[in-house]
Amino acid sequence: MACSAKTLLATVLIWFLHLPYAYTLEPRCLFNRIYQLGDSISDVGNLKRQNPKFGCALPPYGQNFFHKETGRCSNGLLIIDYIAQSARIPFLGAYLNPNAKFEGGVNFAVAGSTALPADVLAKRKIFNPATNNSLAAQLDWMSTYFNTTCYKSSDCTKKLKSSLFMVGEIGGNDYNYVLLQNKTIQDVNSMVPEVVLAIKDAVKNMKTNTIILNVVIVVSLLVLCCKAQDLKACKFDRIYQLGDSLSDTGNSIVELPQAYHARLPYGETIGKATGRASDGYLMIDYIAQSAGLPLLEPYENLNSTLIYGADFSVAGVTALSMEKLLELKLDLGYSNSSLSVQLEWLRKTLSYVCNATKDCQEKLKSSLFVVGIGPNDYSRALWTGGSIDKIKAIMTPVVVQTIKDGIQTMINYGASKIVFAGAYPHGCSPSYLSAFLNSSSATDSFGCLKDYNDVFAHHNDQLQKAFEVLRIVNPNATIIYNDVYIATYTIIENLPTLGFKTYRKACCGIGGEFNVSPGLDKMCGAKGIPVCTNPKEHVFWDGAHFTHQANKVLSDYLIKEMLSKLQCTV
Repeated sequence: MACSAKTLLATVLIWFLHLPYAYTLEPRCLFNRIYQLGDSISDVGNLKRQNPKFGCALPPYGQNFFHKETGRCSNGLLIIDYIAQSARIPFLGAYLNPNAKFEGGVNFAVAGSTALPADVLAKRKIFNPATNNSLAAQLDWMSTYFNTTCYKSSDCTKKLKSSLFMVGEIGGNDYNYVLLQNKTIQDVNSMVPEVVLAIKDAVKNMKTNTIILNVVIVVSLLVLCCKAQDLKACKFDRIYQLGDSLSDTGNSIVELPQAYHARLPYGETIGKATGRASDGYLMIDYIAQSAGLPLLEPYENLNSTLIYGADFSVAGVTALSMEKLLELKLDLGYSNSSLSVQLEWLRKTLSYVCNATKDCQEKLKSSLFVVGIGPNDYSRALWTGGSIDKIKAIMTPVVVQTIKDGIQTMINYGASKIVFAGAYPHGCSPSYLSAFLNSSSATDSFGCLKDYNDVFAHHNDQLQKAFEVLRIVNPNATIIYNDVYIATYTIIENLPTLGFKTYRKACCGIGGEFNVSPGLDKMCGAKGIPVCTNPKEHVFWDGAHFTHQANKVLSDYLIKEMLSKLQCTV
């Protein structure tokens, strides 16, 4: 019988509130190790190793239980010590203690730690007087530790299946240091979304990591969802979007008027078909609304004014050029409006706004540039039976370099605020599940195709490394990676809470377990193809594109992420 969430929560709360009676984790929980990240509320001796003279490392700390100082910021035990006792395992050893045996797990917490990294705080002119080891550093320690104790992911999964992971308290010091440095309550409030997002991302990264996928994680004092923020504080006057079908607001139906998404039921939720591959709006639409701007007009539509920016996205296109696709022996698709073509459209459009580089840098400083492209490159290879290992080894470097060069081109045009939307986990989509799921498929705990998702996860990882290089080369440009992959898994993990019922079944489609069948006559939009009665309950509208409602939830997540990194202030 599994340990209940109520039992676990009750245990944590009882020790947290110091109720005057003992309580033990029920034997059926059977935790054999605990791993803790946090600050002084849970540090059992890490800061003491870094700074033997800091307050908690000296008497009279520790006098009532250990009868000596241990680095704990208490006269005795901490909450995590009582939790370990309740689980009937030894006290956790401090990671930095060379004599620790780690029989009961490892404590990575450091007194004085912040949720935000030191460099992020420094940009706000906030300095940590205690330590540079933020939550990100503790996660790195954890990764290093597991790399030395497990010889492969499956080994770690087996070893950690009975482990408990504790995160927090963490984040309080971010606010404390602001106040201690004579900043205002308004300064503190402006940091809240960024701090919450840092903690949320850390927990999500722990949960989606293949090593610790099935482990119970308890987060102290953490709210995973907060009220949606908007981008009006950034005062953007224009938005320019480059991409594929996830952001195409009507270019593809200019190129191919007979496309299914040129007519109903596409667009049914907003009352008309616009060329968007959804029953309603896309993520870029919600981003524009959040910024207080009109919806982006498609560049190829002759009636578009392009006053508030432009959408250059075209459904189905790739980052790689037609020439490169031919070289790789991949299908060219119906459009050659690849990233290089869209960049040329952008150049032409910006020529009406500004002239020389300095002039453009000044006039575009209030413009937001959004890019989301690349997944179709991999889909072209996967749908023709390409080897996953070869795709990752051969295609990924080429696709990532193409995108990296494209971002640099945009910066050369004068762009200074660029958001790149990563690939979502296509192995969770109805189209991939319908095409590739079989009895021998490797799936994750949500039933998504693990090997196929790894292609897109690898692409995202390599992109982020490329962006790190771009940030160094272009210190005056803000380059933000929006993690659509994690955002999608957030929806999948919280379907009922968010009002969804399924992500495995397309709302519009026909056939099989996933409501998807091969053939043009079976696609959403073809004659006689049914549509679900309530699209809001579905994550996917058709086999590969999100519903109006899913795009809204995803955009809320991504806008919070953008706000924390753009550091816009009212």
